[in-house]
Amino acid sequence: MTTIGNRTRITLTAQTVEKIAELLERCDEFIRHADPAVRAELCTHLGPHASGYDLNLFIDDLGFTAAELRHQLATAAEIAVEHQHARSTGQPR
Repeated sequence: MTTIGNRTRITLTAQTVEKIAELLERCDEFIRHADPAVRAELCTHLGPHASGYDLNLFIDDLGFTAAELRHQLATAAEIAVEHQHARSTGQPR
């Protein structure tokens, strides 16, 4: 763990980030297609935890966060390939 300014950074493996994204996607998919009783229960649970935070926003947050993690993984993979290519050809980055 490192601190830069007032932000703390941690390092996760690509496999861990992939697993988190997968779990978020599964939750998103489940809730989107859940029985109305399940959705009502989740709404009841969300109610006291966040003012103005409804079920649709919660579902969107799951999906968007998963998409952002997958985007970051893809970007990191592209950068790693570029760096590997630069090292193997002796070209500056």
